[in-house]
Amino acid sequence: MWAPDQISSAPRPHSILVPAPAAHPPLGYTYPQGDSYTLTPSMDQRFTRGCAYVTLFTPSKKGILRSRLLQTKTPPNVIPRLDDGKIVVDPISGMIQMPGSVPFVQHIEGRPDEVVTMACAHTLDSIRAAYPDIADDLEDLSLRLRDATFGCEAKPGHPAMKPIYTLQGLKRNDRSVDARDLPPGYFDGSYNLATTKGCGFYMPSNATSFPALFPSLSTQ
Repeated sequence: MWAPDQISSAPRPHSILVPAPAAHPPLGYTYPQGDSYTLTPSMDQRFTRGCAYVTLFTPSKKGILRSRLLQTKTPPNVIPRLDDGKIVVDPISGMIQMPGSVPFVQHIEGRPDEVVTMACAHTLDSIRAAYPDIADDLEDLSLRLRDATFGCEAKPGHPAMKPIYTLQGLKRNDRSVDARDLPPGYFDGSYNLATTKGCGFYMPSNATSFPALFPSLSTQ
């Protein structure tokens, strides 16, 4: 539990979030479908925001969810569109728009004491509203990260920086478009930031859910 003086004093957001209308997927596929979320009715000191959006999760439905995930296709409106020179972000079918700096949690079997935090999205504006004491430091860090990622021109006290994706030696992932198919000066694609050069050998790997790994994981 957080102490009362550590809880954000920002106003509470909307009490209920409902997904955007669902779209009809192609035959044999499904689109992701979000749940409705309800804001905790009173102060909840488990979260520094003082509240959270809650939905129910029933473990007995995991099989249904798994089946849907195996047939999931990217829904419409994921990519913003250009309208009269402006970038427009349309609601994504079946999804909700997460208010910034508010945790999203699941109550397992509807029990408030069995909580799993799913996500919490932050923006500079939401951090400034919810956590003003740290907003300036986080904004400075985010701007430095932006410059290191996308590059910047020289300015007093800071040299010019090239975008990270233009650095020599980056290797494209197999799923990425071949660089030879791109126009000159384009860097679209997926890259590995860490690569191994020289001799090596392959080792089989298992997911951490593989039963044979449980004994070794439990001793580490």
